[in-house]
Order: sequence, then C-alpha cells, then structure tokens
Amino acid sequence: ERPKIHHVFAHNYSILIQQVEREMDDAKELFDRQMSYQEEHGSIQLDRNMTKVAGSLLWAEELKQRYTQPMEQFRQLENETTQTPEAKRIEEKYNELDQLIDKFIESLYKEWANNVSEASKFNLNQYLITRNPKNHLIHLNFHPQLETVLREVRYLEIKDRKDIPQAALDIYKDNDTYLQYINNLNYTIASYNKIRETVAEVEYPLIERQLQTIDQQLSDAENKLTWSTSGIGEYILRTRTVVFDLEQRLQKSKNNILEIQTIMATWSKSPLYERSSARGGGGATEKQTSGDNLLILADLDERLNKRYKEIREAGDRIHSLVRDNRQYLQVDENNSAISENWKAYIEYIDEMITDGFYAIVQCRIANQAFADCNGLEAMFKLINIFGSLLERPKIHHVFAHNYSILIQQVEREMDDAKELFDRQMSYQEEHGSIQLDRNMTKVAGSLLWAEELKQRYTQPMEQFRQLENETTQTPEAKRIEEKYNELDQLIDKFIESLYKEWANNVSEASKFNLNQYLITRNPKNHLIHLNFHPQLETVLREVRYLEIKDRKDIPQAALDIYKDNDTYLQYINNLNYTIASYNKIRETVAEVEYPLIERQLQTIDQQLSDAENKLTWSTSGIGEYILRTRTVVFDLEQRLQKSKNNILEIQSIMATWSKSPLYERSSARGGGGATEKQTSGDNLLILADLDERLNKRYKEIREAGDRIHSLVRDNRQYLQVDENNSAISENWKAYIEYIDEMITDGFYAIVQCDLDFFR
Repeated sequence: ERPKIHHVFAHNYSILIQQVEREMDDAKELFDRQMSYQEEHGSIQLDRNMTKVAGSLLWAEELKQRYTQPMEQFRQLENETTQTPEAKRIEEKYNELDQLIDKFIESLYKEWANNVSEASKFNLNQYLITRNPKNHLIHLNFHPQLETVLREVRYLEIKDRKDIPQAALDIYKDNDTYLQYINNLNYTIASYNKIRETVAEVEYPLIERQLQTIDQQLSDAENKLTWSTSGIGEYILRTRTVVFDLEQRLQKSKNNILEIQTIMATWSKSPLYERSSARGGGGATEKQTSGDNLLILADLDERLNKRYKEIREAGDRIHSLVRDNRQYLQVDENNSAISENWKAYIEYIDEMITDGFYAIVQCRIANQAFADCNGLEAMFKLINIFGSLLERPKIHHVFAHNYSILIQQVEREMDDAKELFDRQMSYQEEHGSIQLDRNMTKVAGSLLWAEELKQRYTQPMEQFRQLENETTQTPEAKRIEEKYNELDQLIDKFIESLYKEWANNVSEASKFNLNQYLITRNPKNHLIHLNFHPQLETVLREVRYLEIKDRKDIPQAALDIYKDNDTYLQYINNLNYTIASYNKIRETVAEVEYPLIERQLQTIDQQLSDAENKLTWSTSGIGEYILRTRTVVFDLEQRLQKSKNNILEIQSIMATWSKSPLYERSSARGGGGATEKQTSGDNLLILADLDERLNKRYKEIREAGDRIHSLVRDNRQYLQVDENNSAISENWKAYIEYIDEMITDGFYAIVQCDLDFFR
C-alpha cells in the first residue's frame, strides 16, 4: 500500500483479475457442460456409486467452493482494484453463476421431493423376491429406488436439510430393519441358488421333496409378502434356517464325494513296480547301461500285500463316507421311489471309482510325456494338447506337481534374461555400448537387442499367464511376476536412457559434421577420399530404424537430416564414382602419359579444391557441382583408359608373328596320326611356297602398321594432344618414341622366333 511500491506492483492486480475471471469462466463452462450432459442423459455426470440428488448436491457444493473462495479473497483487497470495470464484470459473472447453480439445485430437489412419496409407496408394495422361470433361481426384489431413497436421506440429514419429504423420512427410520431383512434374504437366496446350481443330476431325486417343501415356503415371499408387511422378520429368519440346513448337508455330501476322488488318486503317485535306476544314487553322472533299468521283483510280494492293505482300508473309508451321505441327504430306503434313486447314486459312485483307475493310467501317460519335454515351449505345447483333460479333478490332482516344475523353468528363463541384461550393462560400463551384432548402430542395435531379450522372457510369461488354474496364484507365481515387472522396468529404463542421450547429442554432432568439407586429400600420394563422417551415416540408419518402429519422439535435427537421405545417398554415390575415377588416373597413369594430361589434371584439381576447402554437406545446390565434377573426371579417366587399351592392342599386334615362324618343315605338314619313327629326310625346310609366304607376311605387316598408325592417332585425340603447343609437342614425341621402342622390341621378338626355328 506504500505509494512507491504500490505504483510498481499495481500491474500485478490486473493479472490477478484475469486469473479470478478465468476461474469464473472455467466454472461456468463446467456448469454448461454438465447441463448439456443432463439434457442428453437425464442426469449430470456423477462419481461412481453416487445417487442422483446427493451426487448432484455434492458436485454443486464443490463447484461453488471452487469459484467462491477466490472471489471472497478478491473482495478482501482494500484498494481501487475492486472498483474497476473488470472487477464489476467479475461480480456480475459470480452472481449470475450463483443464481444458476441455486436454481439447478432447487429444481432438482423439488423434482425428487415430488416423486419420492409415490415411488416409495409403490416399491414398498413389491414382493420380497422374484423367480426366474427358466432356471428356478430366485433374486432379491428390493427396488434400487428404495435403496437410493435411503442413501439420499442419509446424505441430506448430514447436510442438515430441513425440508426432507416425510415419506422419505418414514422409510429411513426403518433403515436398520430393512438392512437386516436384506442381509438375511441375501443369505437365503445365495444358499438356495447354490443348491439349484450345484446339485448333480444323480443327487436331485434324493433331495427333490426337501426342495419342494422349501419352494412352498418361499412362495409366500414370491406372491404374498411385501416390504410393507409387518412381522416379516420372523418369516425371513425361519426360511433362512431351513434353506441353510439343506445347503450345508448337500455340501457335506459333496465333500465326501471329493474325498472318494482323492482316495482314488492316491495310487497314481506311487507305482506298484520299481526299476533299479530309481534306487540308484541321485548323483551319478555316468551313462546308465540297459541293465541299470530292470524291474525289481525281489520284494514284490511285500509290496503287493502293502497295496492290498491300502485298498482294503480305502474301501472301508469309502463305505463310511457313503453311509454318511445317506444321512446328509436324508434318504428313506423304505420309500421305493427314493430307494431306486439311491441305487442310481451308488452306481454313480461305482462309476467314479472305475474312472479313477482309468485316470491313473491316463495320468501316467501325461506325467511321462511332461518328463520327456526338452524345454518350456514343449511343456506349454503339451499342456495345450491335453487341454481340458488336465482340468478333470482326478487327473489334475495327480498331474499338479508338474506345474511346480513349469514354474521353476519360467523363473529360470527370467533369471537367465536378467543375467544376460546384467552382463550387457557391465560391458556397456567398460566399452560405452552394449555388445552388438556386426554393422548395427548403437541406438538401433540396442533397441533391437532389447526387443529380442523382451521377446525371450515375455513369450513364456504370457503362456504361463494363460494357465487357467491355481498355479498362477501361488507365491512362486507372484515372485515370477515381480521379476518380470522388475526386468521390464530395467529394460524400459535402459532404452529411454540410451535414447535420451542420443537425442540430446544428435543435433550438435550432426551440425558439426554437416559443416565438414566434401572430400579430403592425402598430401603424399595426392589421392582423395570421401569426407562424409560415419556419425552422419549412423544418424541416417538410426532414424530409418526408429521410423520402422514408429517412434514419435525422433529429434527434429535427425529428421531434418533424414528427409534429405536420398539426396545424401545420391551425393555420396556420385562423389564415390568421382573419387574412384580420379584415384584410378593417379594410380595408373604411366610416366610417359602424365605430361600429356598434366594440364587436364591440374584443371580437375582446381575444380576439386572447392570440395576440399569450401563446399560442405550443408551447402545448398552442391548436387550440380558434384555431377559436373564427376562428368569431367570420368571423361578423362575413360579417355586415358581407351589410350591404354590401344597400347595393349599394339603390343598384341606385335606379339602375333612371334608365335608363327616364317618358314616350315616337311614334318609339320605330315599327318598328325603317324606313329612310326621319322627319318632325317622328313624334317627338311619347305622352300617351294616361300615367295607366297613372304608376300603374305609383308601384307600382314603393312596392315598392322596401318592399324598401329590409326591407334596412335586415336590416342592423340584421347589424350587431347595439341601439337601447336611446343611443350606438349615434345612430350608427344617422347610418347611416340615409347611406342616405337615397343614396336622395335616386337620385331626383335619376331626375328628371335625365326632364328630359333633353325636350331
């Protein structure tokens, strides 16, 4: 409030006004959205489990508090800010919104108060339960509207509303009574429906009359008694007792049946026979011979007697359980109809015992097949093949121990993946990157490795989760889940850390490398080399892989480079072509050829100097320069190569006559198949056609001379020799002398060939 400070600080009040007004506008927008939602759905959007009136009142209070609190604080400012036109506009918005919310609350409450009396009266006159005629299951018939009324009144009393309708208060005063009725009825309904849903076909005839008696008692709740009927509490409690008694007796009989099934599964775990390998030491590592796996028959009698004793004891126990079931099911054997049903029940148990023996055989096959599995994939495949067979109680009881082996294998796979991850992290600490496949870039290779590692332990984990039994709920399974989640988080953290580091550095590194010159030159041998930094090539490969993986957060600097990927590839290809041609000229040009092309080479070097000292990869329009340079260099390389090919042809021409001498001997014209020994007269010189052969040889030499002169003229064009230039003219004479010497050497070789013929 001090003048100087206030003068400097005053502009902040306008910001404060804007924030308060924005809060008011946000609240108004939220109110409008809720009103639109109410027009479409009949109620505003509420939190889950909130009733219409209570939820709407709670929402309205919270919305009011949201914009009222800053408004009250704003009003407490003791300066001219609260008197500005903007402040008055906020006051108008506040009052308008306050009136809208009050109108909404009163309208909603009035509608509810007008309807609650009639709706409550109608719903209190509904019967206690209803029955589904298809499956005979029963359901509570306490209408949700009544439950809603109780919850609305509870909330309104907390808010101390004085105008709660009397009809709603009358229902709410019996709230505890209704809750007691509902709990007892729900207990009765659950027990009755459990009987209906779980009673076996063979059990139903034995309890049919008892169930009919219960249905007669329940008919009052279905057709006579309503929630407004007085004294229904005693009826509800009595019905619950009767239904619960039958449900408990039926459950005990079922438990006895389960015990019989357990007894039948006992012997499938311990075979009657044993093999010698089973009694051997568990630590042996040597390969067993065929004699190590023989049946042991020495104590067979003892084991047979023991097994017979177990079966007799099991038989006595089964008979005892059957007698108990007769009591639980209240079987009256004096009733002929019930007696026949009881016989069917006994046959059902006999069949169960027979199936038990079959199940023992089947379980042995399943257990043996599981033991022969060579890995997790085979184990899961076997379980899928057996399918629902393994879910049968008897077979499941015997096969269940294999699931612990499966859990161990899944956990081992998880531990192996974690160990591999730790090794790679140690390698990264030492070398700066994980160990990658050949030619893989750091980021792309690391992402690929992480994906493959994830797939390695995720696939068995997903298969394990698909097992539909209690195995997935054991402490061991939960431990595996924890390891899976931990490893998943570690790999995700590794990927994000690696990617973040690359994303932070790629911009600066790319900018630096794009400003490098196109080529470099070796000062010793004058050969040139491409100067496209490997980091740039790496960026292009990284982005290509990341786009394949549909990453959305690729740095813009990397994308800017990658969008010119095809252009860079074209530049590189053309430059590589240029470099290869240029270096070929430098490496293959002969000493006698160099003076003839020296000026052309100097012209090319001047053109290449821009790529060495001026042009960078970020320079615009370098494509035309690169293409032009390639054309010039390639032209010289091709002309030089053609001239070299002509020299090779001259050498080939001069070598022609050194292979065939001018003279012949009579033995050369003889038949090729003669086997008799030749005489001295058979090897005389043939001089009859000497003139003809001389004329032919002179003609060949003249034609060769014309061809050589033609090749030399071509070379003068290829090497672009200007004979008007004295320096070039001297160099050309040296080149001609080089060719003359080559021809002279050729004639010496011809003479040598002919002289050798006379030996």
